Formats: sequence, C-alpha cells, structure tokens
Amino acid sequence: MFSLNSKKAFAICSGIALLILIIASLKVGISADDRWQNKYSDDILSYFADGNESALKYDDGLHLYGGLYEGSVGYINKWLGYTSKDIQYHNVRHITNSILGFIAMLFVGLLVARIKDWQWGIFAFLLLFLSPRFFGHSLMNPKDIPFAAGYMVSVYFMYLIFNAKDSFNWKHAVGLGLGIGLAMGVRSGGLLLIAYYGLFSLLFLLTNKFNLDKLKKYFLTGIAALPIVLVLTFLLWPFGRQAPMTNLFNSISQMTSWTVNLKLLFQGDIYWAQSLPWYYISKWMFISIPLTALIGFFAFPITFFRENKLVPKVEKITVVKTVAKTVSKKTTNKTSNKKTKTSNKGPRPAVKKADTKNNTQRDWSKHLSMGLILFTVVFPIVYVVLQGSTLYDGWRQLLFVYPSFVVLSTLGIAGLYNWSKNEKFKYGVLAVSGLLMLNSIFFIVRNPTMSYTFFNPIVGGISGAFGHYETDYWGVSIRNGINWLEDEGKLNLAATDTLVVATNFYYSAGKILAHKGKNVKVNYLKNNERSKQKWDIGLFSGRFIDGDMLKNGKWPHTFASHSVKVNGVPVLGVYEQANDDLYNAKNQKDPSQGNALLKAYLETHPDDEEAWLALANNNLRLRNFDGCKANLQKIFEISPNYVSGLFTQANLASQLQDANTLISTANHIQEIDPENAYAYYFSALGYFIQRNMLAAEEQINKCLKKTSKIPQAKNLQTQIRQMGQSGQ
Repeated sequence: MFSLNSKKAFAICSGIALLILIIASLKVGISADDRWQNKYSDDILSYFADGNESALKYDDGLHLYGGLYEGSVGYINKWLGYTSKDIQYHNVRHITNSILGFIAMLFVGLLVARIKDWQWGIFAFLLLFLSPRFFGHSLMNPKDIPFAAGYMVSVYFMYLIFNAKDSFNWKHAVGLGLGIGLAMGVRSGGLLLIAYYGLFSLLFLLTNKFNLDKLKKYFLTGIAALPIVLVLTFLLWPFGRQAPMTNLFNSISQMTSWTVNLKLLFQGDIYWAQSLPWYYISKWMFISIPLTALIGFFAFPITFFRENKLVPKVEKITVVKTVAKTVSKKTTNKTSNKKTKTSNKGPRPAVKKADTKNNTQRDWSKHLSMGLILFTVVFPIVYVVLQGSTLYDGWRQLLFVYPSFVVLSTLGIAGLYNWSKNEKFKYGVLAVSGLLMLNSIFFIVRNPTMSYTFFNPIVGGISGAFGHYETDYWGVSIRNGINWLEDEGKLNLAATDTLVVATNFYYSAGKILAHKGKNVKVNYLKNNERSKQKWDIGLFSGRFIDGDMLKNGKWPHTFASHSVKVNGVPVLGVYEQANDDLYNAKNQKDPSQGNALLKAYLETHPDDEEAWLALANNNLRLRNFDGCKANLQKIFEISPNYVSGLFTQANLASQLQDANTLISTANHIQEIDPENAYAYYFSALGYFIQRNMLAAEEQINKCLKKTSKIPQAKNLQTQIRQMGQSGQ
C-alpha cells in the first residue's frame, strides 16, 4: 500500500494510541452505571474477605454478571489504598477500562495484519481507534468494553488456529483460553465463543474430509484452553461459584430474558425499552458508525467475491464467432482426422488433480475464515432481534461486535483499493477513506471525553440527532459542568458556607464533588421536578427530556448560567441561581398569594414549565378555568409531552365534564407512559361521562390491574357496573 517499516509503524502507532486513551480516561466523567458497578466491586471483595453475601443477589440482576473485571479492579484499588470516595479510585477504573479498549483495537490490527499485511493492520487499528463511540466507551464503560476485548482476542486466536499449518500450538490454546475466559469472566454470554469454536471446527473438518490431524489439533486446543476459561470465569464471580455450571446457564437464561423498561428517545418519539421497533439496533449502528467503516463493511462481500472469483464470468462470444468457428471446423474435418489419429497414438498429458484439490481446500479455508469473522458480527445482532431482547441506550450492549465489524470494513476498503491497478484509483480510495474519517477525527479532538455521543453525517451529526436520539445518556457531562464551576470560582467556599447541588445524576456528581468536603451537599432531583427542593446550583442532563422540547430549543432554559455542549449541541444545563423564589411561590398555602409570586418569577423565567404548571394548578384550585387553560397552553408550547401538565389538563377536563378532552389527554399520556395507571382512570372517566360503559369498564379494569392505590378508581368501577346493569 505504501512504503515504510510497517511493523515498527504499527508498534509506534499503538503506543501513541494507548497513551492518548489513558490520558483521556483521566479526564472523563463517571458514568451512571458506576453507581452499581462500584458497589458490585466492593461487594465482591467483601464476599472473599468475610463471606458477605451481598454480591449473590441484586434486584437489578447485577449478580448475573461475571466478577472478573470488577473484582480485579477492586483489588487494585484496595492495594493502592483507594475507596469509591476518592477520585483516584475512579481514575484507576477508567485507566484499566481504556487498556481493555486498547486490547480490542490492538487485536483488530493484528488480525488484519495476518490476513493482509502490516500496513492494512495499521489502517484497521486506526479505524477502530478513531471510531468515536468505541473510543468514548473505552474510557469509562466497564460492562461492554472488557467483554468486547475478550471477544476480539478470541476471534483472533480462532483465526490463527484454523489457518495455522502446524498441528498444535500451546500459544494459540492459551490465547484462546484467555480471550474466552475474559469474555465469560465479564458476561456469561461469552459462552457463545465456545459454540463458535465448536461450530467452525466442524465446518473446517468437513472441508478437509475430517482429517485426523486437524481433528486432533482442534480437540487438543479446546481441551488445553478449557481450564483457563473455567478459572477466569469463576475466579471472582460469587454467584457463579455457588453452583458453577447451574448458575452459568441460569445467568445466560435470565440475562437473555431480562426486562428493563426505561423511557428512551428514538426517532424523535418517547419509547419504552420493551416496545422498541425491531430495527432499533441496526438504525443506531447505521447513524453512529463512521462512514468509512460503513462503506467498507458493505463493500466487503462485493470485493471478497470478486477477488476470489466466486461470481462466474460471462464469456463474450458473439453469434458471428460461433458460426465462423462451426464452419471452420467442418471444412477442416477431413484433414484433421488423420492428424488426430496420429496424435492420439501418443500419451496424453496427465491432469494435476491433486493441485486442483489443494487449491479448493485452500480457498474453502479462506472462505470459512472470513465466514467466521462475519458470523461474529451478524449472529449476535440477528439473535437479539429474533429473541426480542430488551435493549436500550443505543447499541452499547452489542458494542462487542464492532471490532470484528472493523476487520471486515478494512478488508472491504482494501478490496476497493485493489479493484484497479491504476495508481490514481488506489490513492483515490485512500483519500476518500481519509476524508470521510475527518468528521470522526475532529469530533474526538473537540470532545475527547464526550466522544461516545457521536453521530455520523447520515443523520446530520449530533446536531441532527438532537431531539431525536439520546445523546449523553450516562450523564458523563456532569464532570464537565463541575469543571466549569471550578474554573469560574463558583465552588470556592468559605469554611462556614454550605452549597446544595441538585442534579439528575446524583452518583457521579456526588463522587466528583466529594473532594469539596462536607460543605457540599448533593441532592437527586428529576429534570422536571427541579423546584421540589431548595438548592444553590443545579446540574441537569438532557436525559429523559421530551424530544419536542429539545428540538424547539426550549432546553436548557434561558435562565441557565451555562450549558456543556458537544459540537455546539447542549448536553448539560448548569443553573447557578438559587431556586428559592420558585420553591417559596409553589409552597404558599394561599393560591392567590402563590400566583402573585409566580407571576413575578415568570417575568424573568418565562420558559420555566414548572412555574407555569404551578400557576395552572393554583388557578384550577381557584376555579379560574380560563386562566388554567392559558397556563396549560404556555406549558405545551415549551414541552408538548409534559406529563404533569397533561395530568392538570385531565383534572381540568374532569371538572368541566369535558369527555372528549379527557379521553384525548388520557390517550396522550398512555402513548408517553403506557404503565401509568392514572391515564386509564382518566380515560374510563371520559367514557363514563359519555355513557359508553363498555369502553369505560375496559379502561378502569386496566387501571386497577396496574394499581389499586387510586382511591377514586374503585368508586368509578362500581358506578360503571351499576350504570351498565341498569342499561343506561
């Protein structure tokens, strides 16, 4: 491809990349999941230290995950003397995470170097390193990156085993064991890799007519790798150690059917995780993978078939040539007969069947090797779609398929490069590939700690995705907001001062602010319940905010002091004004006095939906229905899907006996939150007012099936049945 000492260049490139990853990991924020991961890490250590059984059962199923990563990092932190209260504790976790991300990148490069050469190995390594989402997750994702590393190491050694000419190689067996062991030590689903090895061992044996040497090689390799796999899987997994084989399969069974029902922003609408469309994963991958990688992946099958001549060429024989050949044969038939007879007396040259056979075997080996890599990408995606597994937060749960994806992408680009012998064409392929990667490179350079929020140009980048898809779903930007406060001197407290910080990402904010001492108190508040408590500074991420509110530019609010932005798109609002005025106005016993304070507040905070909601509720209490309607209109201009506002609208409609508004509002709430029992209550009430008892009974039954804690619901059910029996 280009002339240089490629192996040395690969090593230098890898070293620089590792250094960049480690440095970036020290600056990245703490993910929301670390709240549970860190507890699991501490509980694993407690289990082995004093038999504490906390790590054996969690309501959220965390015990079903292997403990290899969490236990190992926990022991490193313990050895260094750090606890979860220390920022260094989280730095250690992030450094180890980045090293595992680097291992995945390294083995992608090594595999492509084996298949092609070191130059293309460098290309593959850089393609993965410069994929912003993988780069970003490598800094702080302790669930998916360690598994991805083990998965890629396993794929690499499977390729070596199936393509090596020697009979048995201990290094290959140990490598395979370490790869599968790392994957299974993090997530029991790594058992798939053993199934892959068995399946492709069988396929390779079939193509070699069950060659005994190869059978012995594959069998011995698997047997040699198995003890390493078992040790790494169960070494630091408390739940697994209770009943190793039973709990391993229990873990797989429960994890594949685990249900988590989070609210998600997808294609501009709010979905619940259990009701996402089947193409959720593929759509996310399509809009968040760099264009070079996408083009290479889709080009791979075309170039592979062409290079290996798997598509038969159509001979260009014209009718004229065919006729001419036939006539020529007839006219020379007599004279050729004598020559043929003479020539037939001598021996004919032997056909080298053995060579043809060897070539066929060699081709099948190559085809199966590529099939293995392709299978490791496609099978998990198809499986989770067919299984109907609950997925959320983009495609991070399937991040482990991306390194293999990049291998095939690189081979696709290499195939395009070799499509023509024309040098200009070759350099054109490299130039286009590089130009298409500039978008990803600039994104990482501008947003190294937030690169996991990347979207490609297909959807218009992150600005095009804003309001349509989740961006900072883990609240990593909390650290960026705190950094801004520190730079501005907002956190320089006197010894007697107390600072109350409110946030919707309590854990990460609390850990990062812990070094400020007891003078800083961190409280959890939802984004749309900011006025529930008093606070001095607010740090609110855009997670769970109505997509229309984001698209309409109504968040962060105009009264936010600062917003953390990624390529100009806000992901965190920093509010340094104390919310005392709104809190006091909302909590006035006299709604008239509250309204006076709320109106004064709204003059300087006209886009605060909570203030408008408080005003609407006060007007409802005062039976100022026109005023309530006007307030609700303001609310829905800011946030069309504000559920609290919809509840107030439903209450207003019930007082006005407006059945149509009740039913339409209830339907709106059901679309946003199908598990909300009040939505079905309001719907039943609307149908009851219309005297549609069949529909009313259906809705009230749904309400009571979800909860029995709505006092009015039982009474309404009784009235509906009485009216139904009387035939009214």
